[in-house]
Amino acid sequence: MSTLAEPVEATDLPASHPIRQLPGVSWHLTNPLAAVGIRTLGHLAQHTNDEMLGYAGFGPGRLAKLKDALRSAGSS
Repeated sequence: MSTLAEPVEATDLPASHPIRQLPGVSWHLTNPLAAVGIRTLGHLAQHTNDEMLGYAGFGPGRLAKLKDALRSAGSS
């Protein structure tokens, strides 16, 4: 089971950092997460890819965009 902990940790941002402040992230990505209580990197790190894909309005494309945003934040 793959979690998002590793890509989150690679950003070197604090767990309290809001997901909506990641580069390239829009409300299209954050609203489905906020609906299930995921608003910060700390919350995000606790979830698996499969869990994320199970949330309404959050499919493979949005998961890929989220991972891209995490990579971008880690390379800044």
